[in-house]
Formats: sequence, structure tokens, C-alpha cells
Amino acid sequence: MKKAIAVLTVLAVLTAAWFITNATFAEDKPAKKGPACANCSMDTSKSLTQVIATYKEKGKDAEAMYFQSLGCYMRIAMMDPPEGEFSDAKILDTATFGAKKPTYAAIEKAWYVPLKSLKMSMPPYLASFAEKADAEKYAKDNQSSVLSFKGAHKLVMEEIMEDSEEMCPDCGVAYSQCEHDYAGSHNDGQCDEGVQECGCC
Repeated sequence: MKKAIAVLTVLAVLTAAWFITNATFAEDKPAKKGPACANCSMDTSKSLTQVIATYKEKGKDAEAMYFQSLGCYMRIAMMDPPEGEFSDAKILDTATFGAKKPTYAAIEKAWYVPLKSLKMSMPPYLASFAEKADAEKYAKDNQSSVLSFKGAHKLVMEEIMEDSEEMCPDCGVAYSQCEHDYAGSHNDGQCDEGVQECGCC
């Protein structure tokens, strides 16, 4: 009887040791990270407002570039563009975050809901939706409003202006690209739809 108890005691100790060891190993394993934001370096796979865009540089293959939010995308693609070109920018439908097949919408066609804060996003905090009806319901639940891309673009521009002293105060374009002091306009006087409300074009 004593021998049986001793054997059981040994087995119990070994079992406990196995669980402790494996639990320790599990804690030591680094969490799997998704693609980093090209602007802020945050893990975009955890973002409710992830933007994915195609980036093509002359002489090189096209590649997907990831961003934490609409603001992060605009800071790189529109305000401080690299040598290549961006296309097919799409933003995650916030309501489908975590789904097996999340929905994305072209940033120009998506609907946005401004918030005071949004976990794992970057300011200005803008929840994004593929369908206007979903955006309206979300806005009502969060005591907010619904914006088109034009409205969302304006909020992002205001945020960028607050963060940087290198932007032209008249049109919100980086000094390196703005001809305000010379010709009184920029982009040869042609403003993209939904971009300008500065009166300089």
C-alpha cells in the first residue's frame, strides 16, 4: 500500500512539474505580430481601422503596404509621398474586425464615424464602414455623426496641421510641395475632389 502511495506521489509531482514547465514556455513565446504600420510601426492586425494599399516603385514589383488608420495612410501617401505610387487603398470595415473574412472598402467610398478614442487606432479616431446604414447605426449608438471621405479627410488634415510646423498654413500642404509663396496655388491650380477647402486653387 505504501509503495502504491509513493508511486502516485511521484506521478503527481511529475505531472505538476510538466504543467508548470509548459505554462512557463507558453508565456515565454512572443505574441505573433501582424504587418507593421508604415507610418507609426504599430501592429496593424490589431487595428479596427487598418488600411491596406498597393505600393509600386518604378523598376520594382508592387507590394502591399499596411497602415494603422486613415491618418497614418495620408501622412505617408499624400503628405510625404515616397518615390513610388499608391493605389487601391482600402480600409477595414470596423464592424467586421476579427471576422474570418473581414470586409474592406475603398477609402474614398467608405463612411466614417469620428470618436473621442478608438482602441488600437491613431488620431483622428475614425471608425470606418463599407455601408452607410452601418455607420449611421454606429454613430447613433456612440452619439456621433457620419462623415464621407471628404469630411474624414478634413479631420485628418486638421490633425496633421496641429502635429507639424512644416505645413503651409494656407493650404495644409508640405512646404516642399507647396507653391503658395510663388504662384499663389499648388498642383498647377488643380485640386483633387474632396481635398481642398483652403481657397488657394
